[in-house]
Amino acid sequence: HLCRTYNKDAIYLSIRDIRLRKELEAKRDKNRLISIKDNKLDFLIQTLSIIFTKITHQTKKITEQITILNNNFNLNNETKEILQSSNNIDQTIKDMISIYTPTNIKSYINIKNLVESIKDKIFFKEIINNTEIQIMQKGDIKDIYCDEDALKYVILSVINFSLENININKGTNFYGKINIILQELNNNYILLSIEDNAGGIDNDTLSRIFDIFYQTKISSSGLELPTCKAIVEEVLLGHMQISNIDNGSKIDIQISK
Repeated sequence: HLCRTYNKDAIYLSIRDIRLRKELEAKRDKNRLISIKDNKLDFLIQTLSIIFTKITHQTKKITEQITILNNNFNLNNETKEILQSSNNIDQTIKDMISIYTPTNIKSYINIKNLVESIKDKIFFKEIINNTEIQIMQKGDIKDIYCDEDALKYVILSVINFSLENININKGTNFYGKINIILQELNNNYILLSIEDNAGGIDNDTLSRIFDIFYQTKISSSGLELPTCKAIVEEVLLGHMQISNIDNGSKIDIQISK
């Protein structure tokens, strides 16, 4: 380094040991990666726990029906294997849930930035499905304190549902449109509405679309929207509903701030 000493030019050599700082920075970066990894693992376990809980409700119904059959028709031998399989499923699910307890890592999220980042990631789907996705914000919206991975999963799943709905009902030659509307409600909730122009959903499907394992031509597994609704209610502490609008369907997601 060149410096001035008593009005004369001088050169001094400065030596600093930065190994400790490098070690601390490495630990910090490692902790960040672990935190991100744990958060995604937490969310995966949360999602699986919700799905497994829904499955156990179904196996409970199976057990109840078998009991009724046995009491009325004495079919103990015929239903023994079914009952044993149902009990095995329940026990397996209990064992899997007990392995890991999520820590539920939360952070402050700008929901518009999050939606825009999701839109950028699925840009190719817009092109393939000949669909335009527009994001609209009504008024100012404060950041929300929630599980970012959970919110990402729900938003992405609902957008994919709308894209499939447009593709199946209208075909790829149809010009699809999805509007994502964001606004802050007065009751401590953020409202995220996702609208499409796919022509709507028949009333029978609409009434059962959140039922676990209810299969439709849009959802072959019957898990997508039921899982989203469970995550919104149990992880994001909000509400989720679906309805028909003039030329399509709309899914409203209220997220607690």
